[in-house]
Amino acid sequence: MSAVKVADMERLDRLLGAVRSTRLWVHLPPELLVRYRAERNSRESGRLLLTVLVGVAFFDGFLFSDGELIPDVAELSAWTRVAVITPLGLLYIPLARWALRRDPATRLHHAYASAVGVTMVAWVCALQLATESSTGVTYFLGAFLVVTYFFSAVRTSLEVATVTLVSSGAIFLAAMSRESVMVAPIRLDAAMTMVVFVVFGLLVTHRDEQTSRRLFVSALRTEELVARREFRLAQLATLNETLARDAGIDALTGVPNRRALDAAVHSWREEGAGQRAVLVVDLDQFKDYNDGLGHAAGDRCLQRVAEAMAACLRQMDALLTRYGGEEFVVLLDAVRLDQAVDVAERLRGAVEQLAIRAPAGGSVTVSIGGAWSPRLGLVGVNDLMESADEALYAAKAAGRNAVVFSASGHPAAAAPVAG
Repeated sequence: MSAVKVADMERLDRLLGAVRSTRLWVHLPPELLVRYRAERNSRESGRLLLTVLVGVAFFDGFLFSDGELIPDVAELSAWTRVAVITPLGLLYIPLARWALRRDPATRLHHAYASAVGVTMVAWVCALQLATESSTGVTYFLGAFLVVTYFFSAVRTSLEVATVTLVSSGAIFLAAMSRESVMVAPIRLDAAMTMVVFVVFGLLVTHRDEQTSRRLFVSALRTEELVARREFRLAQLATLNETLARDAGIDALTGVPNRRALDAAVHSWREEGAGQRAVLVVDLDQFKDYNDGLGHAAGDRCLQRVAEAMAACLRQMDALLTRYGGEEFVVLLDAVRLDQAVDVAERLRGAVEQLAIRAPAGGSVTVSIGGAWSPRLGLVGVNDLMESADEALYAAKAAGRNAVVFSASGHPAAAAPVAG
């Protein structure tokens, strides 16, 4: 996992640690509150058009009853519905979309919806007070419809809903106190019913937002757990790769180790016949180098020698391994005898060109013993290794800094190269 993702996961963990949840409320830290509002706005924006159009359709549908209930102010009601309140309701759609594009976590559209809702309640109450019709006594029911629609369909935040419902209730109670057509018991009953509607609306809105916040926090905790799981799996995969690599890599020189060599030899046995060669490379008089300059210098020498030989073999079907101490083994696949001898000579020359000064004078060199077989099936891998080892001894006896090769497991010295 990238450093950025790890940082995001840690920040999310800190934010979730700052969440305070009680039976009555889920308190979100500011950063999470912004994200919560943005996600909730995103969900609600999908039903925005339908909510407004249905509300406007039902609102204007009552035009047909105004003529019967409040005939003396029916024209004023119609003009107000069509020319004022309906446009204000429809304006909510572009306003909300603009506000959400500007700020995904905005509450501007909720504030606008609140203002329209309070205006509608005030308008209903104003018509109730303006009419002198005896049938207009029930017109106040429109205020209940507005309040119900607001907390059930619009579903704003608890803060906005509180302002809207309390303001609508206060306007309605004030209107009831000035109503002269209805008898006192009916006015009292209407006022008490509105109080119940407001309280009920606040409880519903509170429960809705409390549930929404809990689900939001739960989703974030799930997101964090999934991120941590992916992070741990990535760590485990990296660790497994490292272990697998390190198990087959020599820690000092960085080339494959004895384990990798054994695996390759086993693969040769499985594959069977083929033109293959084994080179055994040994640093000449390395013990004297170590004793004279120290083990740290000896380690650096081995590293440089390994790097030089690896560079020679980079474009070849070859495996360079550290066999142990100052000895290396090279496996060459699909190679002719002359090619194998050429590779061995290039390896010897590459080390000589390093010109690593030896304590007793001169430079560090290598002796190489090689063995080649035209068909590995005729000569076993172990026999080939033993032949290469014997050829190495022959190269040492020839004066070191030499290459001696055997073919098909039978020693046959290539011309030793004098140091």
